[in-house]
Amino acid sequence: MSRIFPFIIIILVCTISCKSGTNKQAEKAIVEDTTNYFPVNFYIGEDIRSVVQSKAKIYKAVFMDKSRIDSVPIDSTEFNALAKKFLEKDITSLSIKRFYKESIFRSLATNSVTFNYASINPSLDIKSVDANMDEEGKKLNRVDIRVISSKNDSSFTENYCWLPGQKFYITKYAEGKDAKGVLTTTTVTWHK
Repeated sequence: MSRIFPFIIIILVCTISCKSGTNKQAEKAIVEDTTNYFPVNFYIGEDIRSVVQSKAKIYKAVFMDKSRIDSVPIDSTEFNALAKKFLEKDITSLSIKRFYKESIFRSLATNSVTFNYASINPSLDIKSVDANMDEEGKKLNRVDIRVISSKNDSSFTENYCWLPGQKFYITKYAEGKDAKGVLTTTTVTWHK
């Protein structure tokens, strides 16, 4: 028994040190993630700054089930508040970035490239982000973000679309447990 005891201690020490080394390697891999996603927030942020600095005329239209219910000019404060919703849909933080798979599609018909980021984790609300730009990589054509969530007995599908230098819109479909839904679209346009 006295001969076995040192052997057991050596095995335990080796096992513990191997497990702690594996955890440190996994943590190091997450911290050192070097995958570069398309900088959606950079482009949208630049467009927001451009609109605000140019003192462009900004208009907001709201539609409910395809009928216009409101159409008004808005100031840069309200514009920033609405545009901020796009910046909040950021998938590049280290905590969630690893749950998105990137695919790139080149279209010869439109001479454009689409970067798609699709969620591989069904519990995440942001299901996909698409950024489409010209083939030379000089001009962003559009950004589309799809969000699906639920709260209490209702489900929500939101589509965010940004067309640089022109407009953005947010379409929301809310459906209750009675299977009746409401479709709302907010469109913001600007003219420099």
